[in-house]
Amino acid sequence: TDQFAGGGGVHASINCLNVMGNQAWVSGTITGKDFTGLDVLTTVVDNGTSNNDTPDQMSFSYIGTGIDCQAAPQFPLQLLDLTRGQVMVM
Repeated sequence: TDQFAGGGGVHASINCLNVMGNQAWVSGTITGKDFTGLDVLTTVVDNGTSNNDTPDQMSFSYIGTGIDCQAAPQFPLQLLDLTRGQVMVM
């Protein structure tokens, strides 16, 4: 589930996970309302577990068709620092 800052969000059934080092790309098919059936892709970066480490990061979710997380695309928007929560890429 990706919750939007202004409320709402999308839920997806995950069909792909691609891990390279401390970064992971996750994609799936959206279920629920509004964007049902479209593909969604996001990437996360695990920057450590200590409060002294750089915050973990996440991209905006990209919604479209024919998205392939195995291609590990670089997003046009910069990664955003998480203000809470913990990403664990293993």
